[in-house]
Amino acid sequence: MKFIFTHVNSDLPEYIQYNFKQIRYLNPNLPIAIICHNKYLSQQNRQLLQQYNIELIKYEDLEEDDLVQDFRKVSWYKAWGIPNTQYPSPPDFVQGTTERLYALNAYLLKTKINDIFHSENDVLCYIPIVNIYNIVKDCFTKLSITKMGNQDHTFSFVYIPTPKTLYDFCVYNLEKMKLGDQHLRRIYHMDMVHEMSIAKIYEEETNQLDFFPILKTDNTFSFFNSLFDPASYGQYLGGTNNHGLGPGYAGAHHIIGREILNNRHIPYISTNGTPYVENIKLNTLHVHSKQLQNFLLKDI
Repeated sequence: MKFIFTHVNSDLPEYIQYNFKQIRYLNPNLPIAIICHNKYLSQQNRQLLQQYNIELIKYEDLEEDDLVQDFRKVSWYKAWGIPNTQYPSPPDFVQGTTERLYALNAYLLKTKINDIFHSENDVLCYIPIVNIYNIVKDCFTKLSITKMGNQDHTFSFVYIPTPKTLYDFCVYNLEKMKLGDQHLRRIYHMDMVHEMSIAKIYEEETNQLDFFPILKTDNTFSFFNSLFDPASYGQYLGGTNNHGLGPGYAGAHHIIGREILNNRHIPYISTNGTPYVENIKLNTLHVHSKQLQNFLLKDI
């Protein structure tokens, strides 16, 4: 078992230090690594990796992988440039959100290791990863992520039981992207094409995904008796990274957002800093505002 962060094509964002701090606090002996470009890594971030005992996996050693190269040839995401966000997004942001999955895939194909956990860099965990593993090892056999909305599933928190489960998605994603942006939007009625919208049709066409519970009515809730945040709980508590959408935001295009707008499943922060929803613990919080320092456990 191992936890792997990723960040490609630029130096690490400043807020990742808070993620490292909390995950290492909760998991003092867990192997934790990050796949990133060694050439972009600042001296300050090298020291950060040493401080929290985070293994550096150099992306330069992986990016000649065939699927990485094929994705780069097919992808049109670089044309979208840099999003106009409150916390500055890196160049090729949308390219990076999908390419990180190909980076992970290249590493897993090379090492052939099982039972990998991964989260986006703005997702805080509030539970030891081994506690999650002790549940999923008996009930999840597929690539495991979270549902988010009518058109999207999100890779905000991921369990990869075997390399093949991620490889199959990467191959599927590549084949769909070869159809082109406009074609995919037209035949699948997508507002936007990215890894989240392709994950939704991957589920519909292959049934090769498992899902962490996001509501207490989800059929996997009984395994955990706790919840995971695809995006909406963190957006309500901390706002989004978009200008003018601060704390209290809820979007009707999200499953949880609709619940919140109907005054249900309202998240809150307990006195020790752990997030809850109707007295149910949140194991993760997607801090879309990037203000992770405001949502750390109090006793760190």
